[in-house]
Amino acid sequence: MKYDIRKHISKHMDRLMRSIDKENRSSDDCWPWTGPLMARGSGLFNVDGHRMAVHRVIWTIDRDQWIPEELFVLHTCENKLCCNPEHLYLARRAYTHGEGIIYKEVPEWDLRRYRAK
Repeated sequence: MKYDIRKHISKHMDRLMRSIDKENRSSDDCWPWTGPLMARGSGLFNVDGHRMAVHRVIWTIDRDQWIPEELFVLHTCENKLCCNPEHLYLARRAYTHGEGIIYKEVPEWDLRRYRAK
């Protein structure tokens, strides 16, 4: 079974929140990550030796749901450093088109289908 951050995050919440810049920003604004970065420019968060993309951590905490490995957490704002949970959504890879990848949003109510695998 994969590492479930929900069981371990409580002791790391202060450190997580210190690296999110929410000062003078509304709930509609992007909340940039100011901590370490992954090679591709997304935020990196380490929980008990497990390196994770911070936007996956934020989505999991906000919705208290595990994210299946085959799903992606994408940003409506297209800002890789944004930690505002209102800007995050789940998607699956639909197909590759030329140089890019096309994603299709996965409704949160449809997560049970992925858990059944």
